[in-house]
Amino acid sequence: MRIQHFATASTLAILAATAVLADENDARLSQGGDLNSALIIQSGDLNDGSLIQNGDRNDTDLTQSGDNNVAGLSGTGNPSVRVMLQEGNDNTLTVSQTGNANSIAQARNGLRQLGDANTATISQTSNENTIRRVTQRGETAATTQQNVLNATQEGGDQNFIRNTRQRNTSASDATNTMDVTQTGARNILGAIPTNRTLGLLQDGTANAMTVNQIGDDNGAGNIDLQSGEFSPAIDFVWADQGSAEQVGNNNALTYDAIGNRNLFGSAQYGDNNIADVDSFGDGNEAAVAQDGDDNITSVLQSADPIFGAGGNGNAAGSDVLGNDNTSAIIQFNNDNIATDDVWGDSNALTTNQASSGNGSANLAYGDGNNVAVNQLGLFGANNSTVAIDGRFFQGDDNAVDVTQIGSNTSDVDIFGDRSDVDVTQTGSNVASVTIDGRREGDDNDISILQSNFGFSTNTATAGISGDDNVVSVGQTSGNTLSILISGNTGDRQSRNEGGENTVTVDQAGGNQGTIGIIGDLNDVSLNQSGFLANNVATVAIDGSMNEGDRNVVDIDQAGRDGNASVTIGGDRNDVTVNQVRRNTAILTINGAAGGEGDRNTININQTFNFGFGGNTANIITATVFGDDNNTGLGFAGDAATVSGTLNAGDMFQNGRGNDIKLSVGDTIIESNGNAFAFSQTGRNNTIIGSITGGDANQVAVVQVGTANLTNFTQTGSFNVLGVTQ
Repeated sequence: MRIQHFATASTLAILAATAVLADENDARLSQGGDLNSALIIQSGDLNDGSLIQNGDRNDTDLTQSGDNNVAGLSGTGNPSVRVMLQEGNDNTLTVSQTGNANSIAQARNGLRQLGDANTATISQTSNENTIRRVTQRGETAATTQQNVLNATQEGGDQNFIRNTRQRNTSASDATNTMDVTQTGARNILGAIPTNRTLGLLQDGTANAMTVNQIGDDNGAGNIDLQSGEFSPAIDFVWADQGSAEQVGNNNALTYDAIGNRNLFGSAQYGDNNIADVDSFGDGNEAAVAQDGDDNITSVLQSADPIFGAGGNGNAAGSDVLGNDNTSAIIQFNNDNIATDDVWGDSNALTTNQASSGNGSANLAYGDGNNVAVNQLGLFGANNSTVAIDGRFFQGDDNAVDVTQIGSNTSDVDIFGDRSDVDVTQTGSNVASVTIDGRREGDDNDISILQSNFGFSTNTATAGISGDDNVVSVGQTSGNTLSILISGNTGDRQSRNEGGENTVTVDQAGGNQGTIGIIGDLNDVSLNQSGFLANNVATVAIDGSMNEGDRNVVDIDQAGRDGNASVTIGGDRNDVTVNQVRRNTAILTINGAAGGEGDRNTININQTFNFGFGGNTANIITATVFGDDNNTGLGFAGDAATVSGTLNAGDMFQNGRGNDIKLSVGDTIIESNGNAFAFSQTGRNNTIIGSITGGDANQVAVVQVGTANLTNFTQTGSFNVLGVTQ
């Protein structure tokens, strides 16, 4: 049965064509003028309905029930009349299909509304239905509301929306609104590979788009030209499935998914865009791309809001090009992945992940970025990577804040200056911070705070190529620390040295701290504590092409079996070591490339804190190649008659069985004008020293107690040695 009617007179008000429980019917309607109304009802299979309305305030309803029905071109015939077209303003089009394998807008031009303030409502119920192509184009200048599109596919699986498009061609700020809902499984938005003619698209200003998917495996199947993709994490954006795009200014996009393994991707090109993605379930993936200014991205992947189940194995990624962008990703439960890439300045990236097995990767290109990562899993293992790259645009003035609870790994890499990095970890953690720069990475502030539950260990590593940086590290119980500060190989002015840096380390428990500095005027403070813990502190200061000069090193160790080792290749450095209870201190001073280290000041104080334990021996081993070290003492004859008031440059030991070994110079490198003072209080203490190949060296030895031994050798001229026991 075929009903065909063409009408051009605007006086025609209502045209209805019905075919009851019949198949392969074809209804084609055409109306010209204003205030027209058309109704098409088709029941059965393989029916085709199409219409053309020209004019304003027209209304059309097309209802098809059955399978394999088409609203818009299907089969043969004149394509100019086998379409879905409303041209004019304030028109309303409603298409409803119930059944399987139905299709809307099969014609090349699809379903079109051309004009302002038009509304299209599309509904498909059951399985394998398709919306091929829907276009709404604003022609003139609606003032508030432009066109409205509502598309719903529900009550079945494997439905497909290939392309819907809203376009505002005028300079008006009127809003196009698109609302898309799919319920069921393996539903698809857009096609792969996508471009700007496929998927959901709004082209204009002040647009709003809302997408809802309820069910499983949406965007993840293979139907016709469509496929899933995404991952690994998340491939990287410039979005495909399910491909929602907004081109223009003041756009807003909202996506909500309830179910598992759903994939959704969106892209916004323009200014003042907002994207919001919420998904509840497992294995969901969301990719958001933004190209423009003042964009905001927010992604929430969560457990079921009512029953608390789900929220596992989700992946979210955002890729932002522009200025003043804000990105926030929140994930709950286990094995989630969050990835942010930002190109531009003054961006804010926030990732919040709860539970374990989560991974976060944040990459920013530009200045003034603010990155915050929170991973909270009491007994789980989370991983965070933050990279701020200034190789193309200097990555300066950034703020990075990483907080982790559980068994966590954090890696922060910055290429630029004046960044503020804070890493706080609780549990068994690994933290790594690296700062570099085009010339150097200068004026950065690093804070690493690690604590545990008394049975786990923390590891912190910091590498800085640059000057004027501040590093602060706090660790509790069984920790390992490594810090290296140097210059940049491309900075000829600094000659690869890192100068005027400040390093402060506090470790409690059985700790290992290693600090290496290539440069001058650095200030290092390392404090280790723990009653029964074996603390190990290693500090090395050197120059690259020159010496490492005018550095200050202060090491405090409280606890049993502490070991402090200081090696300095340079001049005018100030070293202080304080140790309590059975400790070892090893000190080596020389110049760069095996030369001399001159005018350095050394202070070592070892004290036995009376308590439990047998052997209380402290050990000091000092090796010096250089001149005028500890000259501030001002010793004179017989080391100022073995001074009873030992000032700067002295070595103290308190307890029993203590041992001091001092070696100054050798037969090749002379060491002149050095002054050393030793004080041992207790019994069975030993001082063994040798000064070889040097002149005017002074030594004062004071031993108080019983069964003490001093054995000293001096070779050279004008050397002075004074011993009192």
